[in-house]
Amino acid sequence: MIFRVTKIIIALIFIIAGIATIGGSDRFVDEFTRWNYPLTMLTVFGSLEIICGVFLLISRVERAGSAGLLLVTLWGLLHHIFYKDAFPIMIPGIVLSLALAFVLYFQIEEYRKHNV
Repeated sequence: MIFRVTKIIIALIFIIAGIATIGGSDRFVDEFTRWNYPLTMLTVFGSLEIICGVFLLISRVERAGSAGLLLVTLWGLLHHIFYKDAFPIMIPGIVLSLALAFVLYFQIEEYRKHNV
């Protein structure tokens, strides 16, 4: 039960974040500008967050959703580290990365139980 609730919460967080990213939230525009990324990348990453968030809710593709979100989150964390951002800015990414790693681990274990 807690596993299912965790997946739903994570999925909703990323779907909402993806909508904010595509919508050009000031925070994301500032970060992408500082990182010298074209603003069209907001649409790419926002779409990835939304698609992977939805995948996380669909059992057939939930592992792909978890893995995709984990990669996007780690990419963001690496950029925050590279640009020497303050630690408090990184806390949500760290928490979400750990939660996604937890979810992905249990998804893989569940898959192994039923398919090996």
